[in-house]
Amino acid sequence: MNKNKQAYKRPSKEAQLEMQRKALNSDKRIAEEGWTMIVNQYDKLITFVIKKILMNSQHSTDFETLEYIRSSVYFDLCDKSLAAWNPDKNLNGNKTRQLGSWIGLIATHKTIDFLRGTDIFIKEPDKKIPTEITVSTEDSEDEVSILDLFGIAYDVDVADKLHARNQLLRLTLQIRNVPSEVQRKILHYTLNEHMEIDEIARIMNIDKAKAIQLKMAALKKLKKLYNVSSLGISWTDESDFNKKLHALQQKIRKLPDETDREILKQTFQSKQPNTIAKSLNMDYHELIYRQGEAMEKLKFFLKDPDNRI
Repeated sequence: MNKNKQAYKRPSKEAQLEMQRKALNSDKRIAEEGWTMIVNQYDKLITFVIKKILMNSQHSTDFETLEYIRSSVYFDLCDKSLAAWNPDKNLNGNKTRQLGSWIGLIATHKTIDFLRGTDIFIKEPDKKIPTEITVSTEDSEDEVSILDLFGIAYDVDVADKLHARNQLLRLTLQIRNVPSEVQRKILHYTLNEHMEIDEIARIMNIDKAKAIQLKMAALKKLKKLYNVSSLGISWTDESDFNKKLHALQQKIRKLPDETDREILKQTFQSKQPNTIAKSLNMDYHELIYRQGEAMEKLKFFLKDPDNRI
């Protein structure tokens, strides 16, 4: 078996259900054992989700704030949310099979609730950004979320829609850095004008198949620019960008965790999150969390003077 598939260890369904059963047991000793298992397994995930949303909303991540939100997450889990998790039950059309995905969703909601009570919460922009586009995947043409395509969403339910829309606005600013004029036009029509592929093909006087091919190439290029810029790396032209991307790939190889290396390698190859998750035997939610965590580790790694690009 591929070593990368063994690198990420998650509890089996039976182990997750056992944690839930013990934590909800009326026997205090058994319940304490269950909650200890949950904290040991998922506390790092809860903290990461909270910090990520706070940072992206330009809010302080001081100890008091983190502890306040962490406490509200655990209170909600104790009150009702842990008992509500069912790996076989549909939630808004999606099955939240992993307990970690469910807990991450609770952490997301609680952080958003906290931000709604502050003055600095980012308001929803007036400009509408499309969240669905038709793209050609490996197998067929599918309706794919832009949020998923660029790894912006924390969950397919997109509980933090305001944050995601603001990130999409920042994404469109990278269009000007795409070197190909044709690709810039395709991206402008797609992300700014919200045009369907048939309309784009008509305006550009090309057939639909060619328009789809150009759109996918343009989105792949934009994704590379977006990922590199999110690390605080700047460049002067396409040649400089390619040099820095190559240097970045070399730096990724020096990271200690094998799974982090593989996630980042595929991320900077502009592979879609679902494709990366499948290759690493993770579900979508776990991949998004691990991908965000790996990017944060890479940012910290690049701050070292010996590792700067």
